[in-house]
Amino acid sequence: MTNSRTGASAFASSKLDAFLHHHGIQTLLSAGFALHACVESTLLATHDLGYQSTPVSDALAAFTPAQKDHVMQHIVDHFGTHCLLPNPQPWLNETI
Repeated sequence: MTNSRTGASAFASSKLDAFLHHHGIQTLLSAGFALHACVESTLLATHDLGYQSTPVSDALAAFTPAQKDHVMQHIVDHFGTHCLLPNPQPWLNETI
C-alpha cells in the first residue's frame, strides 16, 4: 500500500489516508517489522486519523523480544485490541 514514504508512519508522505477514505475502509489490520518504531508510529497515526486499528500480534516483529514485549504490553492496547491470525489464508487472495 505504501511504497515510497518518508517518516516512520505508513501515512507519512503517502496517499494511504486518501486511498482508505476513497474505498470506505475504516478498520485496519496492522502488521510489520520495527514494531517499536514504524508500526507504533502507524498505530498512532491510525488512531489520530479516526481509524479502528487491530494489530495482528503474530505478524508483528521488533529488533528484540524485549522491544516487542514492551510495545505489546504498554502501547498497543491504547490503540486497539490486538489479535492473532491463526488462519490468514482466506484473506490472502482478497483484492479491493
